[in-house]
Amino acid sequence: MVKDNIFINHELQDDIFLNYEGDAWFNRNAKTLGKNLENDFPLKLIDLLNLKPARILEIGAANGYRLAEISHRLGSGTYVAIEPSSKAIEDGQKRFPFIEFRRGLMHDLPLENDEVFDLVIVNFVFHWISRDKLLCSVAELDRVIAEGGYLILGDFLPDVPTKVKYHHLQDEEVFTYKQDYEEIFLSSGLFTRVAQLTFDHDTHSLTPDVSGERRGVVSCLRKNKENLYVTKTFQKNP
Repeated sequence: MVKDNIFINHELQDDIFLNYEGDAWFNRNAKTLGKNLENDFPLKLIDLLNLKPARILEIGAANGYRLAEISHRLGSGTYVAIEPSSKAIEDGQKRFPFIEFRRGLMHDLPLENDEVFDLVIVNFVFHWISRDKLLCSVAELDRVIAEGGYLILGDFLPDVPTKVKYHHLQDEEVFTYKQDYEEIFLSSGLFTRVAQLTFDHDTHSLTPDVSGERRGVVSCLRKNKENLYVTKTFQKNP
């Protein structure tokens, strides 16, 4: 199948969002972005943990509304937004000129190796990523988090890993993948959990008592790749 001169197949799922579905998502949601910040769980974690990062990156930032609110609360700093939708970026550049916008995807971040951040936010992005790009995306994310820096990671948390047909593109091989993404980072031995909130994705209420189909989670992890390991010295046998 061809749409807008793009061949649609599972391997190109990420490109679909870069080339047109990111814009379609923004068009559907633009009027509500930033309208319910009292129930924005990444912001809640920043407040609860009293985080004071100087360099903040958000991946999948839409028009930058969340970064703008963080800037309002924390003041001056470096604010970088990475987003696939050119329409979202155009809107954000007009509204929030102090945010630096870059267009791209998580598996190939448009950031140099010396660009690292004290806080990186990835909220409800991982479930869009095609499985052939998942580990590349994890590696890229790790690359841009400073040692001792924080990752705020939000997504669905079903009882078992779940693959769901993307309902806005029913005629195409596009899926969302819901699973415990925090586990990937914790099992690497490079991150520790600082805090975690679970909530009902439909009602945005904080609660542990929610079915796996509607359960959302947002976690704050800290990168600490050196201090997590216990150093042991082995002596040679006499």
